[in-house]
Amino acid sequence: MGMRQAKVLIILVLYVAVQSRSLKDEVKVLTNRLNSLVPPENCMDLLVSGKHPISDNMITASTYWRKNGQYSPAMSRINNNYRKVGAWCADKNDQCQWLQFDLGTVRKVTAILTKGREFDHNQYVREYEVHYSYNNKLWMKAYRDANGRIKTFKGNVDTRNIQENVLYPPIYARYVRINPTSWYSHISMRADLRGC
Repeated sequence: MGMRQAKVLIILVLYVAVQSRSLKDEVKVLTNRLNSLVPPENCMDLLVSGKHPISDNMITASTYWRKNGQYSPAMSRINNNYRKVGAWCADKNDQCQWLQFDLGTVRKVTAILTKGREFDHNQYVREYEVHYSYNNKLWMKAYRDANGRIKTFKGNVDTRNIQENVLYPPIYARYVRINPTSWYSHISMRADLRGC
C-alpha cells in the first residue's frame, strides 16, 4: 500500500469514526426527546388523586377565592366536578399565586397534569413554573431546563382537556408547587402529579 492510499484509508477511518460519534450523539438527543414526551411506564401513578390519594389538608395554596369553599385548594383535584364548578381559584391574579401538594414523603415525580375550571366559567392557567422541596424547610427549588434556566411549562388552552407535561429528568420531592405565570380570565385550575 502506497503513502497516498494509506492517507486515504486513514481519512476514511477518521470520517467513519466522526460520523459514528455524530450518529451516537444524534441518537442520544433523539432518545432524550422521546423520554421527555412520555413518563416511564412503571412510574405513572396519580400521586394526588390516585389509588392512594393525599388528604385535602395536604393541598394548600397562596390564596383562594372564599365562596362556599368551592374554590379552595382541596377542589383542585384533576377530576373534581364538585357541583360542576369545582377548581382552585386564586383570590388574586398575579404571579405570586401557587398551588402546592404535600406528598407525605419524598416521591419520584415524572409529570404534571393540569386542567382548567369547567362548566360555569372559562378560566385556566396558560403557563406555569414548578418548584419543589424535600422538607418544606429549605427554599423551594425551581425546576430548570437543560441550560439551567427556570423552565416555563405550557398549560392549558381550554377548560376541558388535561395538559400533561413530562418532567425529564424527573424530580424527587415531598412538596411540589405549581406557580401560574400566565392565565386566561382568572387563575383557576385542577391538577395532579404522576410518579411513584
